[in-house]
Amino acid sequence: MSRTGWTCRIALAQAAVLLGACSSSATSSSETVTAAPTTPPAAGTPAATSSTQAASSVAPSIDARPVDQSGPQNTGCIDLAGTASGAATDWYRDDASGVILLDSGELRSATTATAALTTVLEADLAGYTEQSTWEFEAPSDSTCVVGRGAAVSAADGSAVRASIWRLNGPVSLASFPQHAPFALVAPDLLVSRAPASGDISLLKVLGDGTTIKIVALGPDALGFAGWPTTIAPPLDAPAPQPPLQTVDQLARLADDIAAVVNTERAPSG
Repeated sequence: MSRTGWTCRIALAQAAVLLGACSSSATSSSETVTAAPTTPPAAGTPAATSSTQAASSVAPSIDARPVDQSGPQNTGCIDLAGTASGAATDWYRDDASGVILLDSGELRSATTATAALTTVLEADLAGYTEQSTWEFEAPSDSTCVVGRGAAVSAADGSAVRASIWRLNGPVSLASFPQHAPFALVAPDLLVSRAPASGDISLLKVLGDGTTIKIVALGPDALGFAGWPTTIAPPLDAPAPQPPLQTVDQLARLADDIAAVVNTERAPSG
C-alpha cells in the first residue's frame, strides 16, 4: 500500500477515536448503558461466576449488626444456623448494649438433644454422671429452642455445666456470671480463670454467634448463686478448690459439643 493510503487510514482512525470521546462525554450519567453482547462459552466450559453471585454465598459480617441494640440477644434458634458471621470479639465486646439473659423462654422437658449433650459430657469427663438437663423454647414458637444445657458431677462435689445459645447481635461480656474477666485465647475462644473461686468458664463462639459455654467447678467452689451479688460462704466453709480440668481439656469438650450442634442443626436461619 502507498504512503498516501496509510496516511488516510491513520487519519480516519484518529477521527473515529475523537468522535467516540465526544459521544461518551455527551451521554447523561442517568442513561442506561447496554453491555456489548458476549460470546457464549463452548459446550462443556463452566460459566464464570459473577461477583454478585459469589458475594451472595458469603454470610454477611457481624459488623452489620448494631452494637447499640439493647436487651437480650441470646434469642436465636440454636437448631438453625445463623446468617451473620464474625469472630468471638465481634459478638462479645465491651461497647455492645446487648446482654445475655440466661434461662429465658419456656422451660420444657428433656429431649434427644439434651440427651446427646449429656452423652458428650459423660464420654469426655470420666467419673462424671448426669446431674440435670434443661431446654428453653421461644415464648411464641415451640419449634425454636433458644437455650439448651446439661450438668454432670463427680463424687468429690466437682461439676461441669454446658450451655448453648445463639446470638442475634453483639453483647457485653460483663452481662453474665463470671468471677474473673474473660480473655481471648484463640479467635473463637474466651476464657475466665478464677482459681480462688474454684471455677473456669469458657466460651466457644462459632462464626454465626452460636456459643457453647462450659463452666468447670472444683470441690467447694463458690458457684454463681446470686451473681452479681456476692454471697459470703459460711465461716467454717472449706476453701474452694480449682477444677480438675485444664483449659485445653475444656476446649476439646467444647469442640466435641460444637460437632454435635453442627450435625443436628438445619443449614439456615
